[in-house]
Amino acid sequence: MRIIGGYEGKGKLPEHCHKISTRAFLQFLEQQSLLASAADIERKAIQAGRAFSQLRFPLT
Repeated sequence: MRIIGGYEGKGKLPEHCHKISTRAFLQFLEQQSLLASAADIERKAIQAGRAFSQLRFPLT
């Protein structure tokens, strides 16, 4: 499986690819111990003007 975070291309992704949110990709990297804190990166990105969805999962 190939994971693409933040893909903004036009058209469909190839069959073997899955589109995921940037937040989900950051959380995946944190779970794999490749990042210290996904939340810290998200916070810094928002402070720098990056727009993140206010939608959170799981929905409650």
